[in-house]
Amino acid sequence: MNECAALNVYCTVDQLADVWRCEPGVIYRLIRQGKLRAFKLGVGYRISPAAAAECEALLSAESAERIKRRKRKNDADSEE
Repeated sequence: MNECAALNVYCTVDQLADVWRCEPGVIYRLIRQGKLRAFKLGVGYRISPAAAAECEALLSAESAERIKRRKRKNDADSEE
């Protein structure tokens, strides 16, 4: 669970980047790709705790799928 969800507050891009230990550009890219729901408030974005949690779950699932594919590929390569 991220800090925003624990506090039940909306996060800015910079705050979420600090929590996820990534660059703000990563957060902006996820918003552009539609993987992270956010709304524009003034000149910046705000991300709800629920949206951050949904994105974390989506990214975890995508990561797990990549690991499975890589493992299957490595197993197939080792059989040859």
